[in-house]
Amino acid sequence: MATAFAVASVGAVLDATTNPAHATCGTDPYMGSICATAATFCPRGYAQTNGQIMSISDNTALFALLGSQYGGDGRTSFGLPDLRGRSIVSAGNAPGLLPTRQSDRRGKDQMLLPLSALPTHAHAGTISVPTITVGVQVSPATATKSVPAAGDYIAAPASADRDPILTKGYVNATDKATTVALGGVSSTTSGDPSVTINNTGNGQPFLTLPPQLTLLYCIALQGVFPPRPN
Repeated sequence: MATAFAVASVGAVLDATTNPAHATCGTDPYMGSICATAATFCPRGYAQTNGQIMSISDNTALFALLGSQYGGDGRTSFGLPDLRGRSIVSAGNAPGLLPTRQSDRRGKDQMLLPLSALPTHAHAGTISVPTITVGVQVSPATATKSVPAAGDYIAAPASADRDPILTKGYVNATDKATTVALGGVSSTTSGDPSVTINNTGNGQPFLTLPPQLTLLYCIALQGVFPPRPN
């Protein structure tokens, strides 16, 4: 029912081929070792690794192995590792990876991507500015007035009454006849057009989980006190 591996409290992985009794959720494990089982419960002498707070006076040997690194006050109580929803990694400093210390809790199963983590990118906006055509229409009719009024047209020049020097240049709109367009008339526009780019995205967290299969992790509360290496 159990998988053929265990993780000792000191962070070492035991070899099932060396000592099968100590490498599974067996009856004579190393105290403080952790095993995984596909059963729906942990065997007798084990407890699920759910972060329970234990009494030191009732578990002095186990406290000697774990200390209070997983919880508790270290005087009357200590905590078991909490592996609910977590995977196990080995403690140490591996090349190219973040350093890890025993009992560290890190990582999230979902997260929001911060602005600082977005790849450098640009949003392009396109705006079309219509062509602006400006024309001045004039009347070929003979001008009848020297001072224009609102709505008057430029007309063919004519000498003003009693003043051959003063030239008439305007005609009433009702007398404009058929208009013509002048050449050489231009218009200039200035200013920068603006475009608005709407926000996109809903700001929802995304999963960071690899493919997983959930089993029970069990820690040995009893068993052989593991000898320290020479």
